[in-house]
Amino acid sequence: MNAEDDTKPPGHERPSNVPPDPDFEVSEGEELSLPPSAPPDLRARLVLALKTTAPDVLAAAVDGFRGVFSSCHEYLCEAIANELPLHLQWLPACTDPDKLRAGYENKAIAIWEIKLTGDRVMVFESPRNGRGPYKVPIGHDRVTVYAEGI
Repeated sequence: MNAEDDTKPPGHERPSNVPPDPDFEVSEGEELSLPPSAPPDLRARLVLALKTTAPDVLAAAVDGFRGVFSSCHEYLCEAIANELPLHLQWLPACTDPDKLRAGYENKAIAIWEIKLTGDRVMVFESPRNGRGPYKVPIGHDRVTVYAEGI
């Protein structure tokens, strides 16, 4: 493993597409530091998806950014497999996606995504309790999550 491998975790890549043009201008602002695996337009995508420019909400969402994957299920399989011994890392991929997600979230966190391209999404984890509530897109609905956990 070389030093370059350390900066690019598996399952994370920069998307090449550009988000739709918003009806308003979104500054990429220097006040929001982005994770290394985040797309450069992460802030603009968050503003469009969350329908807010509130700095605390955007910062909380950036904190919850987990990377770019083909789906939330791929993220969950990778995250859980990393906690298992090598001989069991195949196990999460063989589970029912809905049950795996429900068990992982365990009513404590919400896994949500923002679509990038036809086959790539940005995945986020946010707490389901705490202070500073905001809404995130989950499926066809929006769910309340929180900026700070208890």
